[in-house]
Parts: sequence; structure tokens; C-alpha cells
Amino acid sequence: MDLRQCEVFVDLSETQNISKTAERLGYSQPGVSHILKTLEEECGFPLAIRQKYGLTLTPMGEQLLPAVRSLLKRRENLMETITAINGLEEGTISIGTYASISIHLLPAILKEFSRMHPTIQFSIREGGVDSILKDLHEHYIDFAFMSVPDDFTGDFIPLMDDSLVAIFPKGSEYVKTHKKLVISDLSDMNFILSAAGNDYDINQALRDTTIASAANFSFFDDRSIISMVSSGLGVSILSELIIRGMSDNLDVLALYPPAKRVLGVACLDQSLLSPAARTFIEFSKNFF
Repeated sequence: MDLRQCEVFVDLSETQNISKTAERLGYSQPGVSHILKTLEEECGFPLAIRQKYGLTLTPMGEQLLPAVRSLLKRRENLMETITAINGLEEGTISIGTYASISIHLLPAILKEFSRMHPTIQFSIREGGVDSILKDLHEHYIDFAFMSVPDDFTGDFIPLMDDSLVAIFPKGSEYVKTHKKLVISDLSDMNFILSAAGNDYDINQALRDTTIASAANFSFFDDRSIISMVSSGLGVSILSELIIRGMSDNLDVLALYPPAKRVLGVACLDQSLLSPAARTFIEFSKNFF
């Protein structure tokens, strides 16, 4: 298996089309088909199912894909190290992140870093905890700005605390008579929960209660939760960063007992990151 075969295989997994991959990588269509066939012969099993309007990976191909991505990423890191030694800067940094971070923190970081390192390119993928961790393990991203569940086995660099708060419709009677939300009081309210796999920190704050399992609504998008609460459909718990700039139609209370999420940089192994990625992480610490 050579790097040319790896590049074609990974690109086919993205385009699902031999013609598009041929155009993107500068091959003829028969050339791409031949490379894929040769790779399948070397592996000893089919990697893709060819159909009239494209192709899809076989289960064996899907299983092989993360390892091939990792191989290509290691090669890219090697080339970046060589150019760094030669005093040059190049490469692509692939980052996973929450929408709240990409809205409130990343723009300033990217703007200033790009001014200083204009040849570095970026790929940003937003998602919840589960989807970001999946992207990490399948090597779609180099690292992520996120909070991590307790069972995370990679490397994590904590950068900031982000307090969890309760949000109510504007003019809430509860807020008029309370300085904090006592978490147990949620059992008497219509509770709107962030969907499973999206935010472990909120579920952790409710771990000793039955409130999460009895939630009236569950949404993946935090903006949908804010909209539902502001419309009077219930109350919810989100972080201060998530509601920043979107609390005009909300009443906000601190929690009792208090709870927070720790935001930072998560990666599988810091030692395997490219020079560009390590430089960006160090630079980002000044903005959290």
C-alpha cells in the first residue's frame, strides 16, 4: 500500500464518485479505478461497492479508513516538521469544536494567528461531544476545543472554566423569588434537556436526580433550547458561554449546588501533533 493509493481511497470515501476523485487528484477515471482495484487486491477484500451513480465503502473499507487517514496525517506531520526545520510554514490544522466556541472564541484566535502565519490553512468541524470524539478517533481532526467525559483516554489540556446556569423565560416567577436555582426544584418544572451525546456536563450536573430522564423536550441544538425557553415552554441548563449574547429574552440564575464544564484542548496524543498544530494550541491559550 503506497501513499498514492491511500490518497485515492480517502478521497473516494469523501466524494463517493470516481469522476470527482479523478478531477480532484489529477488522474483519469480509469486510473482511479485501477488504483482502487490494485489496493483491493493487496488488501484481499473489497473496499467499495460500485454503483451506477457512485460508490460506497464496504464495511471492511469503513473499518480500514481511520487507519489510512492516520497514515496520511502522520506523513503530513512529517512534511510539516521538515519544512519547519527549514524555516518555512505550511500545513492544514483540522479542529473540532462546539458551536459556542466557534462563535465566541475562535474568530479572534484565527484572525490573529492567520495574520502571523498566513500560509497555515484551517478546517473546522462543529458538533457535540460524541461527534467530536468520533472525529478524533477517525482522524478527521487533529484536536478539539471541548470538554471531555470522565472516560476520555487521550490527552487533555484544560484552558477555562465555563459555569453552568439555569435559563428561564423572561419574567419568571421563580427568578423573582430566588437568587439561585436549587437543582432539585427542576422536578416541579418543564425541563428542556440537551440531547444525549451532545453535552455530558449538564447530565453530570443532574447525575443524582431523575430530572434528565423525565425531561419534557430534548434538543441537539443549543439555539433551539434557548428559543424554546424564551417562548415559555420550560426551563433548561446551559453554560454561560453558550448563552452569551442570546439572553435578552431569558432570566438567568446560578445553580445550587454550583456546576461547571472545563473547556480545553483534547487530542489523542500530543506528541503526534504537527508543529503547526502545537504552535496554534500554544497561541490559543492566550484567548481562553
